[in-house]
Amino acid sequence: MDTIITDFLATKFYKKDFEKWGKELVKVVKNNDKEKEEIAKSELSTIKHKANLELADWLENSSKRAGQLSLTSHPPKFSHPDAKIDAIVANCKQKNDGLLRSGNVEVDLDVVGNAASLDVNKFLYLELNNGLTILQNLEQNNHYIKQQFKVSNFDEIKTNFLKIKKSGETTKSSDKLKQVYFPVDNNYHLLSLLTPSAIVYKLKQRINDNFQAFSLKNKEVKGQAEKALKNGDEFIGILENIWNLTAFGYGGTKPQNISVINNKNGGISYLLSSMPPILKKRKIQPPKQDFFKTNIYLGDWLKQDFEYLRKVLSNKNNIKVHNKRNEVIINIMLQIKTEIDKVRNIDKGWSNSDTYAKLPKWQKILLDNQYKNIRDDKEENQDFLSHTQLEFAKWFSKIYNKLFNTNLGDTEITDIEEVIEDEMEVFK
Repeated sequence: MDTIITDFLATKFYKKDFEKWGKELVKVVKNNDKEKEEIAKSELSTIKHKANLELADWLENSSKRAGQLSLTSHPPKFSHPDAKIDAIVANCKQKNDGLLRSGNVEVDLDVVGNAASLDVNKFLYLELNNGLTILQNLEQNNHYIKQQFKVSNFDEIKTNFLKIKKSGETTKSSDKLKQVYFPVDNNYHLLSLLTPSAIVYKLKQRINDNFQAFSLKNKEVKGQAEKALKNGDEFIGILENIWNLTAFGYGGTKPQNISVINNKNGGISYLLSSMPPILKKRKIQPPKQDFFKTNIYLGDWLKQDFEYLRKVLSNKNNIKVHNKRNEVIINIMLQIKTEIDKVRNIDKGWSNSDTYAKLPKWQKILLDNQYKNIRDDKEENQDFLSHTQLEFAKWFSKIYNKLFNTNLGDTEITDIEEVIEDEMEVFK
């Protein structure tokens, strides 16, 4: 007989003796006591032989109780412990639609029914040495399971065991369940909300496996850190956790009355925090297409600088006028740099968003601090600087025309471009 079945029967009918001699065997093997090892093996063999003799009666009894259980994907009792609805199985196909739903998460079906018959479910889900569970073997009606059971009424026992698989469809609901009206064209469906228990506990399993202090992943990181500290080595590792988890209980002191999966987890699942994220207030909105069009405000100080520039340019062109002109141009550049810094103070990487897809690459380099290394590199920053210089000169001329309804002369434009070129370091 398959050792998996033998061990199950021995644990069920002779649990104390089976565990006692199992521990004894481990101990004597460890102590290399050959004489006592043979005695322990003999006792275990006797227990297993006696257990195997129980199989026929066990199959007869347990197969009749299988009908008291039902496979389900959405146990109604998760919504209300007194809800009485036939077992429901959602047959949903896997689809890459980005949704967390039945069909897109690989989970086994849950089991509901008489809690006194849960041992039948455990038996049916034993994985035998041929790689299939007893239930799968029965569904395939293969020679292996017939060989294991060795009973004259195999077909009857198989039929009774498979009663755990109901049709899985029902149109009935319960007054214990909350319901919602869901619009469909010019009509509606009345839906009863049910919980996909296997998905709920798959979430719990993944959290426990990866994001708890006691998870194997975090324990491994801690172990590596302790070893590095002991050896005086440097170690960089990440301990991952999910905060603000809420433990949620189903079934109170009797989780077995809700479902098998619920019972295995002691009735406790996790609720993730659904509070809205804390967003940083942003007074400065990055430009979506052009910084010079949307982020430069012609306030009083900027207007005063342009008015002073106009006054200076109306004077004779001498060294004194030349110096004053340069000073006011540099002052305007510094004001623009202040606006640039406001955008740079936003968390770097903001320009990666699709919102800013139309913003020219050179402006992203100018404004987003994730590109600071490019701005600082003399070999890589030439393209960004030339674009900035050209656009700033255009903006300068456009604003002057807008404020005073007159254009700068070619000589004046050339002089201004030279000042901008000499002072471009300010924009790095």
